[in-house]
Amino acid sequence: MTPSNDGWKPTLSEFKLNPEQLERYNKGESIESILKGEKEVKVTMKLSKERYLALKKQGLADVKIIKDFGFKHVGELTAWKKVHLSPEEIEQLRLKTLIAKREGTVNESNSGSIVISDSKTINTEKSPEIEEMGKEIERLKREVIDAHKLLTEMDERLKDSLQEHLRKDNQIEKLQKQLDQSVELYESAMVDKENLHKENIKLENTLQPLKQQIVALEDRCDRYRSDYIELEEEVNGLRRFALTKLKRDVYPA
Repeated sequence: MTPSNDGWKPTLSEFKLNPEQLERYNKGESIESILKGEKEVKVTMKLSKERYLALKKQGLADVKIIKDFGFKHVGELTAWKKVHLSPEEIEQLRLKTLIAKREGTVNESNSGSIVISDSKTINTEKSPEIEEMGKEIERLKREVIDAHKLLTEMDERLKDSLQEHLRKDNQIEKLQKQLDQSVELYESAMVDKENLHKENIKLENTLQPLKQQIVALEDRCDRYRSDYIELEEEVNGLRRFALTKLKRDVYPA
């Protein structure tokens, strides 16, 4: 479509205003100002963990939080929860939401279905949704109990494992001390062996000249013995000669 001669563009823009924005529009504020302020609020508002928990404590639904803080869809808020909240906190909020929904449904059901007759009888029947929520809560309770039991069992196993590791560490420490003592004894024995070897070499070096001196003395002793025998023979010969000469001189023929 082409614009008209008076400058008016034949285009239609549709805006959805909340009650507060509608009241501002009725007071004469322009659409652009209202929407601009809304965009600025959405840009500047940042959801923190403390603010989220405070809003949930006030009973604000996730749908309202998604809208007020500029999330595109539920998946973005779920991803934000996984980053900023612990699994325990997420589970507690889920349980509180279920309980709050259950109480709200019970109140709505009671307000719409309680009929007071002339006989003053009250008819309160649980809806299938309430029963389903009750079953869900009971299932979650059982899961929490099972998780607690599993956690207790794992804690006991961890304690036993730690005690076993401590016992093994003590055994390893004792074996290490024994090994260190054995190494020290071995090193000391090797030092003693080396010292004895050096002393043995020194004694052998000292013994060799003594052996040579013994051999020389034995040779000299043999010579002295031979000389003694020769001298004894000469002495015996001289004795016989002297005795013969004496006989001749005393008893001449």
